[in-house]
Amino acid sequence: MTYGELMSNDESCLDGPLWQPSPLGYRLPQCSPLYIDRYDAPRHAAVMTQHDFWEITAVLSGKGCLHADREYLLEPGVVILMPPHCSHREEAGHLETIWVGIAGELPFLDSPVPLMVVSARLIDKIKELWLLSTRNFGEIGMELDGMMLQIIGMLLRLGHSSERAEPPLEYAVKYLNAHFQEVVAMDELAKRCGMSTGHFFRQFKRFTGRTPVEFLTGLRLRCSMFWLTQTTVNVCRIAEIAGFSDPYYFSRAFRKNVGMSPTEYRRQRELR
Repeated sequence: MTYGELMSNDESCLDGPLWQPSPLGYRLPQCSPLYIDRYDAPRHAAVMTQHDFWEITAVLSGKGCLHADREYLLEPGVVILMPPHCSHREEAGHLETIWVGIAGELPFLDSPVPLMVVSARLIDKIKELWLLSTRNFGEIGMELDGMMLQIIGMLLRLGHSSERAEPPLEYAVKYLNAHFQEVVAMDELAKRCGMSTGHFFRQFKRFTGRTPVEFLTGLRLRCSMFWLTQTTVNVCRIAEIAGFSDPYYFSRAFRKNVGMSPTEYRRQRELR
């Protein structure tokens, strides 16, 4: 349900009367909300669209993809600032977002492509903005402007952090090292890096000497070797801890890469 559907009286609309008490007499020219909508539904736009103002998309739940200059993975915690006249469309089986249209030139931003960050704290701030806009507090225009400036400031700070500036393949290596014990969807990781899956596989192998799957398997095997030699945990449980969903696949992968079964490897290490 959108903000417009939730609030039907004139005082609750994001229009001129909310800004009347302002000592300036008008909205902040640099940054002021045009609308603040919360929407929870599938997205299957067939054609690209664009608008002549800036727009924030904050993802609260669900997963999907934003098609613009490249593909952007949409998942909880993602915030995207869409510049004016940038063609885009969303695709998702289910997605809950807050959309914020922004009046003003934002002269401190000159990028023709979307700016994407991942931040739970920024999501919370955008939720606060939405909640304020849905309350009938009277003339809250200047408060909305102030919160909008704070949100844009946070977005810019996070967007220019070292994490965002990190080269995509270095990001992929760090991501796999941090998440190898979890289920890793390579197509989604490729989207995070701004590449098609095939191109991502080729570039990753050129960068590391191994495919992403081989690299991930190597991380999991090294983890399993530690558990085999340093603990008495059974092999099936070690497979699960290391990120292998199938213990039989774990055993085959271990034998292929190490030259012996996990049990044989443990026994051999115990004899040393």
